[in-house]
This record gives sequence, C-alpha cells and structure tokens, in this order.
Amino acid sequence: MFNIIISFIPWSIYSWVVNENVLTIIERFIILSMILLFIIVVNIKIIRQGEPVMITNIMTVIILFINYFSGWSALLLDYPTSFCYLSLALVSLLSLIVKKPFTIFYASTGVSEEKRRHIMFFLINKYITWIWTIIFFVNGLLNAFFAWTPQLRLATIGLVCVGILFSKYLPNIIRYFYRAKSHGA
Repeated sequence: MFNIIISFIPWSIYSWVVNENVLTIIERFIILSMILLFIIVVNIKIIRQGEPVMITNIMTVIILFINYFSGWSALLLDYPTSFCYLSLALVSLLSLIVKKPFTIFYASTGVSEEKRRHIMFFLINKYITWIWTIIFFVNGLLNAFFAWTPQLRLATIGLVCVGILFSKYLPNIIRYFYRAKSHGA
C-alpha cells in the first residue's frame, strides 16, 4: 500500500517541474533524473519481479522525460498525465486478459503460498485490478478532456484514494461473503 501511495509523489513533482518556468533546463534535468531514480529505488523489488504497472510507470517517466527535452511529440507535452493514466489502464487491462492481475504482485507480500494458490486470492485480485483499470481509464479521460483545475486534481486524487480503499477493504468483504456462503450452503 505504501508503494502505491509513494508512487504518486514523483508525478506531482514532475508536474511542478515541467510547469514551473523559474527553473533552468539543467535544474529541470537534475530534478527529473532524481524522480526517475527515486521511483526505481523505492520499487526495486517489485521491478525485479516484473510487475507490469510499476514497469509501465517507469517507462512513462522515461518517455515523458525524453520527450520533455527533445519535444518530438506535442501531444505528450500537452497531455502527459493522460498518457500516464491511459498507459496504466492499458497495462492493467492486459494483465487481466492474460489472467495475471497486476495487484497479485502487491498482495503476495506476507501471504503464505497456500493462500496465494487459493482461487479466492486470484478472484479478489482480479476484482481489485478491474477497479484500478477503471480508475486509471477515467482519470486519463478526465485529464484529456478537462482543463487542469484544483477541482480536477482533487477528483483524480479522490479516485486514486477510492482505489486504495477498495484495495485495502475489498479482500475482507469478499472473504466474509465467501465464508458466509460456504457455511450457509
């Protein structure tokens, strides 16, 4: 859960760096390099496991970083947040299509092998991955079609908070109903 929350900090800094005109190009380069390094260091274990969403997060930072300094895509310069969210939505959806919900990488920490093999573990992570896919997609569209305002920022952060809450509490709710159904049937 901590890694999910911490992964949004670099995006806020990125937004400030590219939109703040008082910084020199060298200062921007240094700050953006530090953001990339921060994301990699904080999430090195997950990256080594091949977690697709974190790898996508890093790849989008690299692509946006290079594009910011090279200017090869005006679309990416104008819609970096949409690019990030829609990339995450696509990778999340692909993880569902190949039946390897990305949330399993996060949920496996501290869970016994026996519990990880249970069908309920897979189903819970499938539902949570669907929720994140929808949140990423909606946030991508909101950022693409509406001008940046504090209200939009609060809405997108609010959706991320909803995802975090679902990620935290949905497993217990599903397990409760599964147990009630198993004992009642």
